[in-house]
Amino acid sequence: MQFLINTPKRVILYFNELLFKKHNKNTGKKLCDHPHINLGKFKSSMIKDSLNFGKYFLKKNKKVENNLFLQNNMQFAGAQLDYLGDPSRIIKKIYCQINRLIPNFLLPILIKYYSLFDKILNKLFFIFDFKGKFSFEFFFSQIKSKRNSILINKNFKDVFGNFKSDIKWVISKKNINFYNNFISRLIGRNGQLIKNKNKYHFSNNILAGLHPSCTTEISNDKLNGCVDKNLKLHDSRNAYVCGSSVFKLNGFTNPTWTIMTLANRLSKHLSR
Repeated sequence: MQFLINTPKRVILYFNELLFKKHNKNTGKKLCDHPHINLGKFKSSMIKDSLNFGKYFLKKNKKVENNLFLQNNMQFAGAQLDYLGDPSRIIKKIYCQINRLIPNFLLPILIKYYSLFDKILNKLFFIFDFKGKFSFEFFFSQIKSKRNSILINKNFKDVFGNFKSDIKWVISKKNINFYNNFISRLIGRNGQLIKNKNKYHFSNNILAGLHPSCTTEISNDKLNGCVDKNLKLHDSRNAYVCGSSVFKLNGFTNPTWTIMTLANRLSKHLSR
């Protein structure tokens, strides 16, 4: 599974390419994310025993989320009960890829009313307990790979004249086998969350976690990474990096709190 995408550059990518990459060849390499996917279409009567592992908005008067969690060596996976995935996702994807006036004018209107129609339809599903109200969201970590990278493409520019970035994100067979085994354990014939005759597989209909990580990873030396324990670029005097890019391993959940902790720690280091 491979994605080669041109997207508008970000400031950090620009500095990665023009400053850091010349300084350290590891910059931009070993890109990781935490892929996730919604699977299944279940009636509300089918998932009562799984509500304990539901997202907080599925449980009355509870603002706490629980999820099933599995660790196998350095691979991690989690699952939660959720509503069905956003049905307008395909339209949104087309909207992001097309750069024409008429589609760009019409598609947001279509997305708005399609989403409204879906909410009404889901309400009817809930009232009459039709199959299709709920699904299970699975989220996974990813093993680092040298095949993955994010680099500036100096041959293409966006409408603002900025260089675009090349993103190469590959999900290995080893990862996919681990994902599928976890899925079958939870919602298969002998599923721990729900027993179901259907077979569900990790497929092309996936989402990136939108939290790219590990491209300027922390390490003891510049041969194995880009920044030291204080997040300073190796062999530099005053260049620091703070964000999910310094992660040594990619988790399966959102990295915001870890990034905030690293930022707080770095600010104390710099103040000294």
